[in-house]
Amino acid sequence: RAVTIAAIADPDPASSARYKEYYLGINFTLVASGQVQTTIEQFEVERILSQVDNLTITVQDAKDIYPTISAYLSDPQILKYITGATDEVKSELASKGIEWSGVKNPKDFKRIVIFKAIADASLSQIQESDDKFEKRYNIYNTRANKLLTCINAVVDTDKDGVPDKETPPKPSYYIMVR
Repeated sequence: RAVTIAAIADPDPASSARYKEYYLGINFTLVASGQVQTTIEQFEVERILSQVDNLTITVQDAKDIYPTISAYLSDPQILKYITGATDEVKSELASKGIEWSGVKNPKDFKRIVIFKAIADASLSQIQESDDKFEKRYNIYNTRANKLLTCINAVVDTDKDGVPDKETPPKPSYYIMVR
């Protein structure tokens, strides 16, 4: 059964409890007798644990990694690539069974997204084979994919707030070409 409930204010924001039980009373009238019946449904609401670092990725974050990106893209265009790369990285992590909010080091998530965004932006600028944009695309796409293969996530299968295990890091190598 799917039920939509308006947002519920946290009754105890200072609490460390991860889950809160709520009860929903549903009244219905029996067709045959006209008698009112009530059924009570129990459901849990999970308190989302936030990251220490803010996972918002800005245009300035992309410019910090690749300062000359603004030479060929405007800030709204860069933001469009960041948004697309964020969705792509979240999907790739989900396909590996990793919840993006559970990434152990949020800076890794940010770097992967920025590398993907720069790669996608460079891909859109390629005019001929083996030009500077294609080379930049290959470099940043490779960097993003390498980071994505060795990202660590906190795994809490029993949802008690204590990590059960971590995804093991895979070795990766970076080759920088100038």
